Amino acid sequence: MPRTQNRTSMLVMALAVAGFTGCGGDSGVSPSDLPPQNSQQNAAMPAFTLVAIPIPVNRQGQIFVTLDWQYSPNDFDLEFFRGTCTAIQYEQVAGCRQEDAIGYDRSLNRPALFDVPVTPGDHTLMVLHHGPVDDVYALWITLN
Repeated sequence: MPRTQNRTSMLVMALAVAGFTGCGGDSGVSPSDLPPQNSQQNAAMPAFTLVAIPIPVNRQGQIFVTLDWQYSPNDFDLEFFRGTCTAIQYEQVAGCRQEDAIGYDRSLNRPALFDVPVTPGDHTLMVLHHGPVDDVYALWITLN
């Protein structure tokens, strides 16, 4: 059952994030004139794991990320990177290391949140679950 939930969650996020992509081009409209693009995901996550979520961005703007979870003693962190990173590449490949993150929340605060300016292109959000127990999280992403 957890494997099915994980695949379903990944599919839901992939479909939700697809709303951030587009054809591009110069429309003569500034990012502040465009409506916000929103995405939400809920997923179960085992303790002491991380997940890489691809976030393609089709326009310049400000991205706002908020993550909350059910069991308050748990510690979740967020790290946001330009380019494509996988869970395996995290901390192993230049561009996918902690010091390369362009946005992050590594605090013990709940919810975890940050905002950062973005430009068109591929980005990756890392969700890190430091435990102590398995949990369910809710993730909200808004591009203004």
